[in-house]
Amino acid sequence: MRRITHRISDALRRARAPIAILAVVSVCSLAVGGVLATAGNSLALAQRDAIVGAAESSEITSAYNQDDRLKAALLDAAGNVEVGLIASVTGLAVVGPLPIAAYRGWIGGVVSVDAQHHSRLGQPGPAFYYLVTVALQQIPFILTGGAGMYLGLVAWRRRNDESVRPWLTLRIPGEAVRDVAWIWALALPFFLAGSLFEFMQ
Repeated sequence: MRRITHRISDALRRARAPIAILAVVSVCSLAVGGVLATAGNSLALAQRDAIVGAAESSEITSAYNQDDRLKAALLDAAGNVEVGLIASVTGLAVVGPLPIAAYRGWIGGVVSVDAQHHSRLGQPGPAFYYLVTVALQQIPFILTGGAGMYLGLVAWRRRNDESVRPWLTLRIPGEAVRDVAWIWALALPFFLAGSLFEFMQ
């Protein structure tokens, strides 16, 4: 266990810069979305209603409405993992995860108001549920997107290093690939925890 913790810690340390950048982008977008929605901005509220409205017809909501909360949570987690994979892959272009992080943060912000467009932060219960859900969902996106950016940066820096065997024209050292795998090992439980917390309440 100590060895695994050490490997994850080393991976996070090496990828700390892109992870920090994505964290800042996500938090700023979340704050902007939350402030605008709470202030009654028509764009933010329209986006909120569109997002929630679209979710109402999803397979996830259908399972939840049938009281199959575990299925809803697992479907949600699988969808979030898919987006995390996209963020990691687009990270090979370095800047690819930035708009994804900005959009995910924005969504997290605008849904801080309920169907009546009242802030969820006004009462302890809804505020706790919202803040924990958002945190558990944002953390794995930040980790996986940051891991992808880290891989892209390493590939760019080592692009002329002939000691590294090219893979699809990219020169990525095995150590960097292992770092990404360890970061994903940390992120996956967060994906699951976030969905379980959201749907099992």
